[in-house]
Amino acid sequence: MLLAVVFFALVAIAVWFARRDPAPAPPPAPGVPRSPGAPTPAPAPPRPRTIFDLAAEGDLDGVRSLIDENPERLHLCDESGWTALHHAAYNDRTALIGFLLEKGADPNAAAEGECVPIHVVATDGSADSVAELVQGGADISIPDDTGATALHFAALNKNVDLVNALLARGAPVNMKDAQADTALDIAERFKDEELIAALTASGGLPGSQVAMAEVLAELPEKAAARRIVPRPWHLDAEDARLQASIEDARAAVPKLV
Repeated sequence: MLLAVVFFALVAIAVWFARRDPAPAPPPAPGVPRSPGAPTPAPAPPRPRTIFDLAAEGDLDGVRSLIDENPERLHLCDESGWTALHHAAYNDRTALIGFLLEKGADPNAAAEGECVPIHVVATDGSADSVAELVQGGADISIPDDTGATALHFAALNKNVDLVNALLARGAPVNMKDAQADTALDIAERFKDEELIAALTASGGLPGSQVAMAEVLAELPEKAAARRIVPRPWHLDAEDARLQASIEDARAAVPKLV
């Protein structure tokens, strides 16, 4: 009797398992239909390649096509304020740099941080790209918002070829950044003898020995395009303009009674 009860109980359990809902199937692998005959979702369309993408890739034909379609694209800026010329310069696309300048790109377009194309090419570019930019009107003496010029950037990247290319095209060797460092100060910090030799051969001095008033006075002869506007860090303690502004400030403060 007991065996019969156990037998019928087992049969009932088996029937219950047979009738219950099947376990959900695992999700299909990407690109595999969920069930036979079900359509595979269409892939998302690729993002259109912008003039910034094409400039970075050095796609001269692609950039030309976009500019012919809409010349204003030449002056478009990305979220960091970079133009197509910035992207071409950063990726050392020499031929494209020349084309963009020929089409009217601004060689001194300032992006975020007062970054201009000559700064960008000085990070890891070539002497040929420097030559294209300078020939196209790039001002080789422009500082960014930290006071660094293209020569500072080339020295920071320990690129002697770029340092020599910049110096050969009139880069002011003794411009000081906001930390009062010249390119030579940077080279000496790295203890890079080749950099030090290249800079000193062109008259490079440490910032402690440089009066910026004298450097700025030389810029009309040495700058590639235009004289820069003096910045606060260009004013040395003995500079007459700084002394005059200090006197003006003192005169504006009421005397204590």
